[in-house]
Amino acid sequence: MKKLVEKMLSDDEEIRTRAMKALVRRRNPACVPLLLHMLMNPVAGDAALSVLARFAGNKQIRDFLLGKLRGKSRQARIEAALILEDLPVLDALPLLKRYASSNENLQLRAVSLRALLSLLRENPQISREAGRVFAKAAKHPAAQIRQAALQGLAATCDPRHDPSLRQACEDPDPVICNVLAPLWKGAMKRRA
Repeated sequence: MKKLVEKMLSDDEEIRTRAMKALVRRRNPACVPLLLHMLMNPVAGDAALSVLARFAGNKQIRDFLLGKLRGKSRQARIEAALILEDLPVLDALPLLKRYASSNENLQLRAVSLRALLSLLRENPQISREAGRVFAKAAKHPAAQIRQAALQGLAATCDPRHDPSLRQACEDPDPVICNVLAPLWKGAMKRRA
């Protein structure tokens, strides 16, 4: 098992791919601790994430990510939230809501909003709770925060947020105004 994980660090993409496929076929949770430490590796991080996605309900993954998310290091919290964008963990909801509502660090806030959006897509039952966080963040002066928040509001499919999504057509950010707002307007029309 350890040798397969080590092969994922290879510079040769073919070797990495074969190792990843072998780990996925084996579905042995013993590889989880080794893969968790590879997540932020620029060479093997994506491959590690692909394998870990097969173990998404694993307690070790949840504990590892929650530990990083609770940590004192701002960078560790950002890294955990980035991972949670691709590997949503429902137990992270309270922390993601807190960071998505905080102005302490805009990067952490934006990443937490995106992770909350991923969590919402996997768990529609949190729609109302997440919607409140997104609605507050949609009024933020920073475009990256508004963009993530408005995408979250659109994902709730809640007609109560339609006025905010319609106002996005007048947002000063060109990505929100010209790219995203027309998509949301189309989705609202289809829903009506």
